[in-house]
Amino acid sequence: MTNPLVARAQDSTTWHTGINLLDDASGVAEGVSSGSWVEGGISALGVGLDALTIAMNPVGTLISY
Repeated sequence: MTNPLVARAQDSTTWHTGINLLDDASGVAEGVSSGSWVEGGISALGVGLDALTIAMNPVGTLISY
């Protein structure tokens, strides 16, 4: 017997989940393809900040991934 008030579990992970640079790059691609320039711009800002983090502390960033 199933309860209609209980939501089914959905897996939202992808192959790049947890790698911030790839997650943000995917967000840029999705934002541009859907026409949402706000989403694409925010994701592009995230890509820039992730690249800065990698440039400033490459070993720490790789360990955190």
